[in-house]
Amino acid sequence: MATARGATVTSSFSILAFTERGEALGQRLAQALRGLAAGDAAAGEVAAAVAAAGDAAAGDTAAGDAAAAVAGDAAAGDVAAAVAAAGDAAAAVAGDTAVAGDAVAAVAVVAAAVDAAAAKVVVHRVTDLGGTTAALFKSGAVLVFIGSAGIAVRAIAPLLQSKVSDPAVIVIDEAGQYVIPVLSGHLGGANRYARQIASLINATPVITTATDVNQVFAFDAFAQEQGYAVLNPALIKVVAATMLNGQTVGLYSDFAIDGELPAFVDCDSERPVGVAISLNSQCQPFLRTLNLVPRCIHVGIGARRMVSTTALEGFFLKSLAKLGLPIQAVAAIASIDLKQDEPAILALVEKYHLAFHIYTAEQLNQVAGRFAQSERVSKVTGTGNVCEAAAYLSAAAGELLLSKTVQDQATLAIAIQDWRVGF
Repeated sequence: MATARGATVTSSFSILAFTERGEALGQRLAQALRGLAAGDAAAGEVAAAVAAAGDAAAGDTAAGDAAAAVAGDAAAGDVAAAVAAAGDAAAAVAGDTAVAGDAVAAVAVVAAAVDAAAAKVVVHRVTDLGGTTAALFKSGAVLVFIGSAGIAVRAIAPLLQSKVSDPAVIVIDEAGQYVIPVLSGHLGGANRYARQIASLINATPVITTATDVNQVFAFDAFAQEQGYAVLNPALIKVVAATMLNGQTVGLYSDFAIDGELPAFVDCDSERPVGVAISLNSQCQPFLRTLNLVPRCIHVGIGARRMVSTTALEGFFLKSLAKLGLPIQAVAAIASIDLKQDEPAILALVEKYHLAFHIYTAEQLNQVAGRFAQSERVSKVTGTGNVCEAAAYLSAAAGELLLSKTVQDQATLAIAIQDWRVGF
């Protein structure tokens, strides 16, 4: 099973309430957000989880229909119904315990994903405003204050650092009438989350950022929603101001572009201000260039138990540098489930804010024919290749840019996910 596969529409939320009325609204919002989180988690996990049941059914229509029922209920976030559907799957295959077991296992996987997603939404009844806010601000969760905007502003003011790193902060009045993003509207996703929350509680989102108010395309919001890192955020203002003034900015991309370009954007390389989408962090096709790097690089890692954290980080950074890849291009680290608690790998994930995708030996063995196998590794892990297979699966069957490399009791491979720029 792969876990922590990137951001979903429902990130982690910390809801801060100060009164009984605010707490009641917070609990109602939390329940709605957990429902969305459950749906996202189930939808993200169910296809792989139910595939085994479908494969085992091998043409058995009744079993296939039952497995589909499991998938449908789970994707809707209805785990109870999914469990019932698993029972139907068992009956449908009339004693085929392999398929029945796979169906039940599918539900277990989805239920675990749903539980994990639900745990990301927490309501806090606040008594120590400064201390609670400071602790939660560092967590990276979306902060939702239920109360006055003034309280929220005073609480976060001493903590502000950068529009790149500050979390999304949203305020909701106690009556639940208005939802106001007050910090990180674009890069943190506060505007998007405010609209989402408003729709859940039947409130009015109050969006004040200039590009939104004037219905001008915002490249920082685009980056946050589509999975790009912004290398030079100071240029966001320059690009936005140019477009707000009715002038056109240029666009350069090393990747294929799908869809129609937004207003005030074209591919004229002679524009003085523009946006470059590239894995080359030094790409400067315009006099003033906003650099967006797609997070499409996946690093597979295998390692001896208790490998040195310093050595692994050095190996990781050296491998990226060898390919000329900026660290911001890395979307995820991937490995076998035996390494899900490996301190050195977890340290990399935490330090560079990466997703961590883990796979079972059985999943890695499904692509074993693509990569050289090690009998020694297979005896220990149950599969003969960890780093290449994990990188390949994490990148959604992506191309290997760096084959298996060995250094300091670790193995590493790098794959690139197929990427297209979509408007």
